[in-house]
Amino acid sequence: MSPKPSPAAPTASFLPAPRPQGASRYRPPELLRDLRLLDALALTGSSEQAGRWLAISQPTVSRRYRRLAEDFGLGTRLRLARCGSLQSSLSLDQLRLGARWHRFEAGVALLGTDPLHQGLLDGLPGLLPLPHRFRCCRDWQALVQTGVIDGALVSSLELELELETDVGMEVAMEMGQAHGHALNPGPQHPGGAAGATVQAQATGPGLGWPPAADPVVRLPLGPLPLRLASVAGTDAAEGQGGDGCGSEAANTPRLLVPPAPLAPGLRTLLAGQGAMVACTAAAVHNLYAWRRQMVVQNLAAAIPAPLLGHGSGPLADLMPLERTSRTSSLQEQLWLLLPQEWPAIPVLQQAVQTLRQLAVAAAAPA
Repeated sequence: MSPKPSPAAPTASFLPAPRPQGASRYRPPELLRDLRLLDALALTGSSEQAGRWLAISQPTVSRRYRRLAEDFGLGTRLRLARCGSLQSSLSLDQLRLGARWHRFEAGVALLGTDPLHQGLLDGLPGLLPLPHRFRCCRDWQALVQTGVIDGALVSSLELELELETDVGMEVAMEMGQAHGHALNPGPQHPGGAAGATVQAQATGPGLGWPPAADPVVRLPLGPLPLRLASVAGTDAAEGQGGDGCGSEAANTPRLLVPPAPLAPGLRTLLAGQGAMVACTAAAVHNLYAWRRQMVVQNLAAAIPAPLLGHGSGPLADLMPLERTSRTSSLQEQLWLLLPQEWPAIPVLQQAVQTLRQLAVAAAAPA
């Protein structure tokens, strides 16, 4: 028997016009209700947090998971890794991609990022809420590739470092060449530049059946300056966070960074400027807990410049520290990890355009 062909993704000509219902009114189909449970476990990292996100009890989470494990041949014991456990199989991946196109047809999407960059996505039209969590870039890519989410905003500080250290991968970020992976120029976006496409290897014999999950396009958005900031009223804000020895590095307060395995690029950048860093606990993914640690330990943090002085969240009262020769040039490059069909999806097109405009405005001289 000849292998079955891989199902093709919908194209722009077959995609119906989005139904104008808005993110606040979107409801996933009842048919895929249990799929949301598996996705919530991957996104939150614990059965307790998944239950809170879905407004169900933890015993209900465990009971429904056991039923799903039997149906899809998953492990019967629910074990969640540090960044969450993505329970996946060929059939689950296809269901997730179907759920993704249901969102696209409704004119909404799931875009994720870490808590420190979440403010860049807040307010973008058509985006559904997601649990806030720090993740390594490899985990973000897996979530996009399997259809759990529809895109991820990541920093070049982590993306480039992860690609450089990945076994057998040497990636030219603009065009994407690698060993052991099929990377090709991504589709042209309306602005003209292409990203790099990461295609998973086929898992079966013959002509690529079973079909691989969706490829992921790495799309550059532009540089974004980082500013060191601290909570108003703390010693760090008053310039008393260093050791008082007079040098720029000595007078810079310690800088709070995400848990050790999740932001090595940021730690490397700050350490290269002579700064001392303090890592949050592995379980700290909440900005209120982040702010509390900054206050208690008199810490500062590297924050995307457009987020300072805006909004009403837990970091709204951060004050930028005085620029020094070491810290005035801190910046990162913003990247979006997207499915290859993104140019046909209006909500993703608008997000790309808005984020690019934000990066251009942030890089403009004051």
